[in-house]
Amino acid sequence: MKVDTADEICGALKAQGYSVAAWAKEKGFHPRTVHHCICTFAPETGNKPCRKLSRSIMDELGKALEQDALRTTNE
Repeated sequence: MKVDTADEICGALKAQGYSVAAWAKEKGFHPRTVHHCICTFAPETGNKPCRKLSRSIMDELGKALEQDALRTTNE
């Protein structure tokens, strides 16, 4: 499933049994920070995160959802 919007990202997390807050807490991030990153850096926005924390959050989301579009690093 390809995710482009913030709602699709949240829906993909729900499909895995997580809320945004539960996923954030499990990964050690603050839930509001994760929600902000999802809304600001969803692929449809065209914005790329510059700060280390935002890049880390989007990379972890990309790994969790198996979406290269969310990843900011090439591993």
